[in-house]
Amino acid sequence: MEYVGIVDFKSNNSNSVLSVVVALGIEARLITSEIEIFKADRLIIPGVGHIDSIVNEMDELGIRDSIISFAMSGKYLLGICLGQHLLGSGSEESLSVNTLGILDFEVSRLPSNIDAGFRVPHVGWNSIIFDNEYALFKSIPNGSDFYFSHSYAITTPTHNAMAVTEHSVPFTSVAGENNVFSVQFHPEKSQKVGRKLLHNFCEL
Repeated sequence: MEYVGIVDFKSNNSNSVLSVVVALGIEARLITSEIEIFKADRLIIPGVGHIDSIVNEMDELGIRDSIISFAMSGKYLLGICLGQHLLGSGSEESLSVNTLGILDFEVSRLPSNIDAGFRVPHVGWNSIIFDNEYALFKSIPNGSDFYFSHSYAITTPTHNAMAVTEHSVPFTSVAGENNVFSVQFHPEKSQKVGRKLLHNFCEL
């Protein structure tokens, strides 16, 4: 493995992801350029905040096409939280934003149900349920809890769904196809199971 590249947007938590990956004994570095992306063996796109911010910064850095090319090359790519939304085909958070369209899903605002205890943003621990033993989930028990912090999610059916979580409504918490994966939760904040998922991704 050459290195795991972690896209370093100002609007994300790239340093936290870097710290966890390095602690796993894996060569990783923050990257912001097309050249660095093409040199990476794997790519992680973290993200927090508003979809407009991450898309605008991506385009200011001029790395839109290189991320798409990386995904098409067959190398492994992982989007985290807002990074998941970036990989989809659109987001209700900003209907005019031009996301990457690498995966086939759209993102919508989670409905709140305060009387039932379901507040938005959805912040805290929640479980993921999966039917297939994907390599990404190796040695992670079905129903494991991960840490979430978001107001938007994949709430409509998609053939890219790999795991489902429920908060007021069911939503796709892990989506992927072939070499491209995305998670709604924050593995870097999800303690042992989060570290295991990141390790699994780096070992694919």
